[in-house]
Amino acid sequence: MALSPDGSASGSLLLDDGESLDSVMSELLFNASSLSPSSFRFTSTVWSKGYTPPGSATLDVVRVLLGGLGNGKPQNVTSVLLNGQPQEASYDTMRGVLVVEQLRLPMVSALTLELSVGPAQAV
Repeated sequence: MALSPDGSASGSLLLDDGESLDSVMSELLFNASSLSPSSFRFTSTVWSKGYTPPGSATLDVVRVLLGGLGNGKPQNVTSVLLNGQPQEASYDTMRGVLVVEQLRLPMVSALTLELSVGPAQAV
């Protein structure tokens, strides 16, 4: 999902059981917005028609592509909050990819990921 010029984006991920004819059983709706030039929020909400994936279906990794931030200048992620709590993450400044791992969240749980960015530090 890429942010539009107004700083927003949206998308969805469809989930189903792989067996029934009703193709849309649950849907995760994603929204992204720029809160300021250095702060971003990604949210997911769940829309369901009764299908719930097995308890073993978890969201373990979130990857956020941030390559277009900072007018092409490398940025550094200064903080990551997941559902309001500080979260460890790795960030590749050259590729602009943030990776948040070991989440183990239920697949159909709502989440909010907030990022703060700043100029990359000189090495």
